[in-house]
Order: sequence, then structure tokens, then C-alpha cells
Amino acid sequence: MEVLPAEDYEIFFEEALLQGVYFLGYRKTPSHQIVAGTGRTEMREISGNDLEAALRRDRAADDDRQNRNAAITPQEDLK
Repeated sequence: MEVLPAEDYEIFFEEALLQGVYFLGYRKTPSHQIVAGTGRTEMREISGNDLEAALRRDRAADDDRQNRNAAITPQEDLK
């Protein structure tokens, strides 16, 4: 899996209606990540595991950023 830079990405999910069954059901089809490149846009297939891993990395990076900012902020005097 190629690791892309931190950015906002659109994820495209699609489900297919199951035909010929006696109940309403859907089958998940592959998910795609929309990646804007230089002068072009690509739809890249992404697995659920890869998507979850990317979201975990993003959350961890965001937590690190918040912790660094909190460490820089001076504490108020407690009276």
C-alpha cells in the first residue's frame, strides 16, 4: 500500500443489490479512494483494513499535535 501525504481524501463506497433472493440484501463492493494528482484524478481501490490503518495513523498524528500544543501553552496560576 502506498502511503499518501496527510490530506482530506474522498472515499467512494458502493453496494450491490443481491438479485434472486427472498429478502432485501446488499453486497459491499470494493471501496475507492479519490486521489487528486497533478492535472488528473484517480480512483484507487482501498481495502477496509488499509482504510482503518490510515484513519488510526491520522488520529495518532492529531493526538500528537494536540499534546505538543498543550505542552507549549503556559499553565494558569491556580489560586
